[in-house]
Amino acid sequence: MTEHMKSSGRRKKEAETERVAGKNREQSSALSSRIRRLEREIERLKNDKQELQDRILQLRTEYAQKYDSLTSSITYRVGDALVRAAMSPRGAITLPLRLWRIYRAYRAKESRQPRPKPVPSKKRESTLYESTIATVSGPVMLPTTQRGRIQAARILFMPTNGGGLGHVTRLLAIARRLKTDTRISEIVFLTTSQALNVLWQEGFVSYHHPTIDQLRDKISIKGRQNSLRGLFDSIVNNHEINVFVFDGVSAASVAPAIARHKSICKVWIRRMLLKEGKEEIYNRKAGLFDLQLVPGELGQESITQDSAGRIIVPPMVFLDRDELLPRQDVIEQLGLNPAKKTIFVQLGAGNINDINTQSEMIIETARQFADFQVVLAESPISHGRFKCFQGVRTVRDYPLSRYYQGFDIVISAAGYNTITELAYFGIPSIFIPNLETGSDNQLGRATIAQQTGTGLLLSPLTASGLKECLEKLLDDTNNAEFRKRHLSLCPINGSDVAAQVLADFLFQ
Repeated sequence: MTEHMKSSGRRKKEAETERVAGKNREQSSALSSRIRRLEREIERLKNDKQELQDRILQLRTEYAQKYDSLTSSITYRVGDALVRAAMSPRGAITLPLRLWRIYRAYRAKESRQPRPKPVPSKKRESTLYESTIATVSGPVMLPTTQRGRIQAARILFMPTNGGGLGHVTRLLAIARRLKTDTRISEIVFLTTSQALNVLWQEGFVSYHHPTIDQLRDKISIKGRQNSLRGLFDSIVNNHEINVFVFDGVSAASVAPAIARHKSICKVWIRRMLLKEGKEEIYNRKAGLFDLQLVPGELGQESITQDSAGRIIVPPMVFLDRDELLPRQDVIEQLGLNPAKKTIFVQLGAGNINDINTQSEMIIETARQFADFQVVLAESPISHGRFKCFQGVRTVRDYPLSRYYQGFDIVISAAGYNTITELAYFGIPSIFIPNLETGSDNQLGRATIAQQTGTGLLLSPLTASGLKECLEKLLDDTNNAEFRKRHLSLCPINGSDVAAQVLADFLFQ
């Protein structure tokens, strides 16, 4: 009886111990989960703080530039002189002298940058252009600028706002290659993109104007045109701009601003793989430009010219191969497990389509494979933030291509810059085209990638289709074949070619 009581007491004690231990485990798990949530919240707040600081710096710079522009303008100086004359007898006596000094300073400023009168003839001449880059074949007919040879170029680059960073990236790729050219006095940016911090990061003076969509319900169409024209005129006058380089699908929004500046040389960097029926609409303002330069698609290995006189260069890429981070550095910076393979997912900014649902399906499918980790890309101009996926690292940076050597497979949208970068750097890829773009034919571009063997097309996205593509690229032999094929199809960076063509055009 005593032995039975002792045994029963031990069981009760063990049960109580197990209950307490279970309760402690639950509390520990809840505490760990709360700590993880707090860590994620801290990281989000840090990012928000950095973005806010960048925005404050941007606003301060913009206000300082606007103030300097206002106080240095001839209108302000004349008005100030008149007010001083009205307020005091001494000011009235010295008014003629002050007005003479203002006039003399204005004339001196004008004489520093002589602007030749435009040639009245509308007919454009052409010269035979032999490329100075050895790996590019020629010749093509390079138009001759009617403004005469430019002695000291002061260039205004204007990328428009798109669903991603394509327009900004292409012009930055050219600008960073031209900034060491001693024949170029200054490079300035004006953009409607939200990526103003990206431009400042590269060291360029940059101005911002709201997009049409941001102003649509606030001011009239004429008001929007006047606003952009006013800012454009201010930049042209203050920086003495003599070259304008535009990157956008349509030039209709800038046409009223640039049409009256006859003495400025105008260049259009123009991506051409558009959805059906779009090209004819966007051709209407092509006559405003002296040169049209087309970033080539995959398979464009040399410089050519189409029937409309547009010069087509090989695919343009922002970074060169020697600028990518080594694989070990990527692993350390992103906190990845070096023993596992890495899938990188970049589906765009998500401003015109739902990428959260797509990302969730991709992550769930990738988890079916052993020894894999997923890194999720978040665009710097994304309006929203990704929801947190357990065990998934999120990267918000620019340019994301610097990390490519750390990844085994990339799952991506089929925007121009992304596809050309992945092909140029030789990264095995699965392309999920965004079908909701306004003009960009991502399905056509992803089809070209599949036909040239530089990527796998997956449209529509399904779990079974994605699993099949992953199995193909996870095979070491197939993976190596893709990398080798990429490098053979993209031997040169078209950004070097575009920068050289632009320089030859300006200084021929």
